[in-house]
Amino acid sequence: MITSVLLYGYDGCSFCEKAKELLFSRNYVVDYRDIKALGIKDELLSIFPEAKTVPQIFMNGVHIGGYTNLVEYLK
Repeated sequence: MITSVLLYGYDGCSFCEKAKELLFSRNYVVDYRDIKALGIKDELLSIFPEAKTVPQIFMNGVHIGGYTNLVEYLK
């Protein structure tokens, strides 16, 4: 059972919004962190230095990837 979802993205990112909508539609509680807020991009890169795009999604501390990866993961 997934108990923790951490989603890094930014407002205006269509795939970030789609990821949030998908997770909310399945009743997940999402800890959303906007990479444009002070220090959040650095936080993401300290956890996952390979990040080049958003969203970046973690479930129970495991990196899932972006929106397409999330859709596949939830199938």
